[in-house]
Amino acid sequence: MKRILIVDDDKDLLYNLEHILSKKGYEIFTAANGEDAITSLTDIRPDLVLLDIHAGKMDGPQVCMLVKANPLTNHTPVILISADIGNKEIRKICKADDFIEKPFKLALLFLKISALIG
Repeated sequence: MKRILIVDDDKDLLYNLEHILSKKGYEIFTAANGEDAITSLTDIRPDLVLLDIHAGKMDGPQVCMLVKANPLTNHTPVILISADIGNKEIRKICKADDFIEKPFKLALLFLKISALIG
């Protein structure tokens, strides 16, 4: 079973995505902020990280850069999500694998996840 770590400070979004993606057969882990995500990343060893750009105490790009700089996690795909389309360029800076603008359609999310981890 593929593992996905979802990082977002919006508790409703975390709950909904956890529910929807677990029904699709993924094992879901959540973190309400970037610090919690980094702390649990090596224990969880997710196959993909779905990461809000504004992830609370430590922002998404900082988390993404740490994921991509760590030899234990640098192979892990990261999808950044943001309500601000202007943040799309941040994807290149932190070496994220993809970007989704909020609000997003679930079909697009499923397509992007499937493209990265099957």
